[in-house]
Amino acid sequence: MRGGAYALVAHSCHAPGLSSSSSSDPEFNSFWIRSFFAVGVRLVRLCAAGLAVCTVLYFLASYNRTAETTTHFVTWYALIGLAGIAVALIARQRKLAALCLVFTLFFVALIAPWYLAQSPQPTSSDPNLRVLTANVHSINEQTSLLLDLVVQEDPDIVMIQELSPMWVRALQSLRDAYPYHVERGRPDHFGIGLYSRWPLENSEVFNLADDRYPAIRADIQVNGRLISVLNMHTMPPLTSAAFELRNAQLAAAGEFANGVDDLAIVAGDLNITMWSPYYRALESKSELRNVRRGFGIIPTWPANLPLLGLALDHVLASPDILVVDVEPGPDIGSDHLPLLVELFVPELDELVDPTLRR
Repeated sequence: MRGGAYALVAHSCHAPGLSSSSSSDPEFNSFWIRSFFAVGVRLVRLCAAGLAVCTVLYFLASYNRTAETTTHFVTWYALIGLAGIAVALIARQRKLAALCLVFTLFFVALIAPWYLAQSPQPTSSDPNLRVLTANVHSINEQTSLLLDLVVQEDPDIVMIQELSPMWVRALQSLRDAYPYHVERGRPDHFGIGLYSRWPLENSEVFNLADDRYPAIRADIQVNGRLISVLNMHTMPPLTSAAFELRNAQLAAAGEFANGVDDLAIVAGDLNITMWSPYYRALESKSELRNVRRGFGIIPTWPANLPLLGLALDHVLASPDILVVDVEPGPDIGSDHLPLLVELFVPELDELVDPTLRR
């Protein structure tokens, strides 16, 4: 019995299907290579079909909530398209590569202006207005991380979203450096606060498009210019009702900015990316520009996925407020990253382009 078992094992080691030399068999290798390419071609076809669907949905985003949701992942589509082109070329599927290229170029064209478009440059390289906006996440207990960031970056204005009673207590230490402040702490995710080195005029907590969710508006004087500031946190569009409310809040913010006497800054967690038609409507109505232009997409959510995340936190400013620098802040324990912005507010006679005067 024992000898028969040894013989069986020895025989199986030399069976054609299990031979150690099969990996060097040209026929064996050819089979696996053909299988690999076949799977790759199928995946590229799926990729091309998916990109085609996302392109169509982009143009339908004004009419459907699901279609609008797909607009936020433009960078993902571009990366998937580039991967599809590479696989198609390796598999020598030139027509399929060309098809992926068409759709990929469409999404790249949506991304490129955020890296290439440059705002007018300030005559001085030194900013005279530094802004920090941060959704601190109401249940985040790592308050020292934000406080350390404020000390390090020394902003002139700090805008906080999701200001809970715990955060109100933690931010009391800022009041010596930021004696002018307006805050509304809440136990949910919609508390809000504004802290300033400079006097705040006409400051108030008010409801933007809905009587349940507060925003803060105030006026500040910088370099002889009056800047109306709006700090807001829109409703996450997770349901149809929330989607409609977010869009109404954005429309109300556009009306606010459009009605100011001189300059405006709208900032906060807007729960929308730059490719949504409702975001574009905000820019159009407000006549403001996103400070990101020329500095990149700068994702802010989720904080632990910075390269593939979404740009949900924004600062929009009047065109004659010049942008010196924009960068994401470090992890502060929130699901959002802060956004740090350095601006230059010129006097009226310092404007680089006189046509920018409101």
